[in-house]
Amino acid sequence: MALSKEQPDGSPLRDHLLSAAARGHADSIERLEGGPEYPEDMAYLWAYFEEVGRGRGDGMGGGKLTWRDLEAWARCEDRRVRPHEFLALLEIDDAVRNANSKDDKPDE
Repeated sequence: MALSKEQPDGSPLRDHLLSAAARGHADSIERLEGGPEYPEDMAYLWAYFEEVGRGRGDGMGGGKLTWRDLEAWARCEDRRVRPHEFLALLEIDDAVRNANSKDDKPDE
């Protein structure tokens, strides 16, 4: 599912789903919870990634995550993030953007 796909009002699908989920819409909640599978001890990295995404001006599906984005997030959230965790967040961002770009392409 391409959560970054622009909707008729110009906002990404993710924003619409978040709004509906906040009102208790079960289908929206289910669609948002459909994140990737990962080892349990890495769940905190996905949570970090979601936090960073909420602070991005263009949402989770926007432009490439930068070191500056991560540094600002860590400072604002008072996170003590280790260098390998910053690298992991950049890798997660690349993987999510690649998956979303594949979802945005029409089926051939």
